[in-house]
Amino acid sequence: MTAKLITRTFHRDELEDLEVPYEVIHTNFLHTSRWANHYEVVFEFEGKYYMVQYQEPATEMQEDGIDFWYDEENIKAVEVSLLPVVKYEWTPKSV
Repeated sequence: MTAKLITRTFHRDELEDLEVPYEVIHTNFLHTSRWANHYEVVFEFEGKYYMVQYQEPATEMQEDGIDFWYDEENIKAVEVSLLPVVKYEWTPKSV
């Protein structure tokens, strides 16, 4: 059974007032598409932490054609919390 995520919708003007994506707690690079770099960021609002995704131009040539919020007026944010995570990595063996 999948847990239901806690979400809140922010208007793009609210995010601008909060200075998201510039003044955030955490930024994670997701991937690059042909014209944009895609990120997810965590920010605080009223004592809670939320994560949203945004994009920015990959080069200065796309600055006029890429909208941070994928041309959406209302952006769905997921409430998040910081938890410790055990991570496994493949590392070279030595003799």
